[in-house]
Amino acid sequence: MLSDRTPALVRAHPSSALVGSEVALPGKLRIPVRTYLAFVKPHIDLTFVLVGLTGALLGWARSGPFPVMPVIAVAGAVAFLSAGAECWTNILDRDIDGLMPRTAGRPLPCGRIPLHSAAVLGAVLTATGLLLAAALG
Repeated sequence: MLSDRTPALVRAHPSSALVGSEVALPGKLRIPVRTYLAFVKPHIDLTFVLVGLTGALLGWARSGPFPVMPVIAVAGAVAFLSAGAECWTNILDRDIDGLMPRTAGRPLPCGRIPLHSAAVLGAVLTATGLLLAAALG
């Protein structure tokens, strides 16, 4: 839902201020891929992946040959699960984010990403991460 704190350009047309690759939704609303990237906060995901890789390297130092593919799969699972968790956090925090000036411009509170799209993205990312983790055994 757009509020009076939503930037005027976004209120006029939700995708008019944004350029780049877009994701088409029902109707005429198009959401740039970079809006979704900002929504899942990849810099936070990268932090979790680096922590996981550090643990893998420390474990490898004592266990023999480095298992490249399992480590890559674990990094992928961590990245997907972290991004999915960020989606769910953004969904749960959308009301309070809309009230705080510092967070009111985030994609969900200001209406750049619809709630149902955020939920679908969260479900897909979480399911992908869980399936990848389950495939590792």
